[in-house]
Amino acid sequence: MHPFRAAVEANDFSNLPSIFSEDVVFRSPIAHRPYQGRDMVALILGAVTQVFEDFEYEKEISEEMITR
Repeated sequence: MHPFRAAVEANDFSNLPSIFSEDVVFRSPIAHRPYQGRDMVALILGAVTQVFEDFEYEKEISEEMITR
């Protein structure tokens, strides 16, 4: 299981910064510019989990599925 999915399913986002690369970029569908850096992305996703109370995984797409 991917560490992000494990965090979502456990509702424990305390380790988010450690699962992202230093140069991670999050492109929000509602923001005009992307968020950059692991600390910023962790902050944004942590806030999102507070807003969406029943945040849960529906489906996980692997790289293998994308490259087929």
